[in-house]
Amino acid sequence: MATKAEAGESTDAETLDPDLLKPSGSLLAAQIAVSAAIRKLAVAQTGWDPTSLDLLVRIQLSPDGALRAVDLCSQLQLSPSHVSRMIDRVESKGLVERRPDPDDRRASLVVISETGRAVVDDFAPRLHRVLKAVFSEILTQDETSILVQLLDRVAAAAESLADF
Repeated sequence: MATKAEAGESTDAETLDPDLLKPSGSLLAAQIAVSAAIRKLAVAQTGWDPTSLDLLVRIQLSPDGALRAVDLCSQLQLSPSHVSRMIDRVESKGLVERRPDPDDRRASLVVISETGRAVVDDFAPRLHRVLKAVFSEILTQDETSILVQLLDRVAAAAESLADF
């Protein structure tokens, strides 16, 4: 009887190839470290939770400071029910409001309020300092550009496999 390797099938050794796992491990370690730095040095001082800040930043950076909930789901890669609860939470604190979407009567827009803008404006300088220390102070502009291009390619390949 032929072994898996002789038959051309994948073996356990191939599926646990350290050379293939290393980029994934490095990517995960970088993501965890950057997230921890952002939480400790930027988020913690605001008194807000990181998911609310993420939601507010995405809305503020969008055209007209408004996004449809479905677009937030796509950006955050979260379920509609989860995003709806997030919106409810920040809406109850006066940070956003829901308005009818003028382009789609069935949808609504999530619009950042002046209070929400103030929260983001307070958070932004701290976030900027962390990102500057993590990226622009250790990478050249060309290296940053290359990193973004490489990560975009990795994301596109992963998304095509997962059928996003």
